Amino acid sequence: MTVTLDQLLKDNPPLQVARPSERVGDVMERMREHDYSQLPVVAEDTTQLRAIGLISTATIARAALYLEIPPSGLRVHHAVDGHPIKKKLDDDLWRTLDQARQAEVLLVEDDDGILRGILTGQDFTTYLRRQSEDSLTVLDIEYTVKQLIREHYRDRDGELRDVVERELGVFQRSLEKAVKGIVNRCLNAASAKFDQTVFVEAFQKQLPDNSSYDFDRLTFHQYQQILLGEACWAAYEDDFELPLEHLRTLLELARELRNQIMHNRGLPTPAERARLVFCRELLSRVADRHSEAVVAPAVVEPEREPKPGE
Repeated sequence: MTVTLDQLLKDNPPLQVARPSERVGDVMERMREHDYSQLPVVAEDTTQLRAIGLISTATIARAALYLEIPPSGLRVHHAVDGHPIKKKLDDDLWRTLDQARQAEVLLVEDDDGILRGILTGQDFTTYLRRQSEDSLTVLDIEYTVKQLIREHYRDRDGELRDVVERELGVFQRSLEKAVKGIVNRCLNAASAKFDQTVFVEAFQKQLPDNSSYDFDRLTFHQYQQILLGEACWAAYEDDFELPLEHLRTLLELARELRNQIMHNRGLPTPAERARLVFCRELLSRVADRHSEAVVAPAVVEPEREPKPGE
């Protein structure tokens, strides 16, 4: 799934615009108030925001220089750049990056040509930085969950193997049941008879049972199920000092946000991001506590050589 430009506009403040007949001095004051170096210019005679250009500190300086009039004596139409780069809300972020590097600002419109926002290079940088940080946070959470599971089954590879294969087997059986239900409904609609033998043979051919041991190919949900299962939870319950369902809710949110981030369905809200960071720190504290509990080998002092006469 691609990242579209409308995702970059979600956290932007309300759009500020200029009209051609406005005094440049008034526009400069508005730019100063909002800490902007440019504003889109929209058509004068309509309530709809149809962009006709861009005014910036650079275009103002150019107009003042060539017209030999101070900015306070100019109107916006004197200093407008009438050829800004325009993009659509559903344009792909990655295909727009080159233009974002070349232009100070991009005007973003909907399919009806109505201005919906502006994007600067800083907006692209901020979005990509947040995406990277959020991705690392959810990966840290998944890594720490795996670390806690491995720590619990330290030196008990056989038990961990059984747990993993059981979890993979549950998934395979759930998948088979779901597919069987779909096939049954289709056959019933066609007044055809369901053949269990043929179904099992076809299912195993197309979706073979790969429930052999491979700890690192489990899903986040499966790691979560193992950590919160009876064996692991009994080992860590005193460390978390939380009701099981509270931790399950926190991990479930982390799983949903992980999928959202990894499949480019948008970034977490500030509140969701704060909960992700809290989840990572909570898991890390418990993991660190168990790592520190591993007994270090005792330091053996070398024997003192006896002094002469002893």
